[in-house]
Amino acid sequence: MKCEDLLKALNAYVDGQVDPAICDEFAKHLAGCDPCQVVVDNIRGTIALYRNGKPYEMPREFHERMRHQLREKWSTVFGNRERVHSTTTSDCCLDTTRTTLQKGHAMLIKIATKKPLQETAVDLQTAVQKHRFGVMQVHNLKETMVKKGVEFDPECMIYEVCQPQQAKKVLEQSMSLSTMLPCRISLFEEGGQTVMATLKPTALVGLFNEPSLVPVAQEVEDTLVKIMTDAASPAQEPVP
Repeated sequence: MKCEDLLKALNAYVDGQVDPAICDEFAKHLAGCDPCQVVVDNIRGTIALYRNGKPYEMPREFHERMRHQLREKWSTVFGNRERVHSTTTSDCCLDTTRTTLQKGHAMLIKIATKKPLQETAVDLQTAVQKHRFGVMQVHNLKETMVKKGVEFDPECMIYEVCQPQQAKKVLEQSMSLSTMLPCRISLFEEGGQTVMATLKPTALVGLFNEPSLVPVAQEVEDTLVKIMTDAASPAQEPVP
């Protein structure tokens, strides 16, 4: 089993939904691959944290101090730079939702289209391959919630996408950055439109205070925007 094979089946493995024979292959691979073991341990730790965690109100003083430190780190890495993406496609539009990290900066990139969700989903898969990324996993949020006995009506698909060479550069810098991988593109309906959204890799890298990785994060971010813009574009009529 190769690392990429393990990552493709990772969610099912952690949920205990894979064949016992495959579990044996997982165990053999993890025994000799520390990076994959770290990824598995991180996911298991996150699941345990969410399952056992209880709501806790953050002390106001701590909240303000953390917010101040995040702003300082962001300013150190990005300064007052603001990047705005644009698109000229008539049937798709770009919208950025701002957060409180720093006024004028965006954590989230959103691109909307008038195309139906299912059609956009097919085009998104195509766009990912076109730009030399791979789809590692697709999560049907509505389907998963129903299986867990939770009523959930909105359609929402979450695509885990990755470019291995770019991921390698990030992980070679620090394995702790595996917590921000892979990149995710959410596909859902909002305000009568189909929307694709992703967190900005540059913003995530900024939280880790790794200035050397900003160029890599920017390249990934630009590609994600191209992928979503392509998926949002209206279908081209065949030339007679």
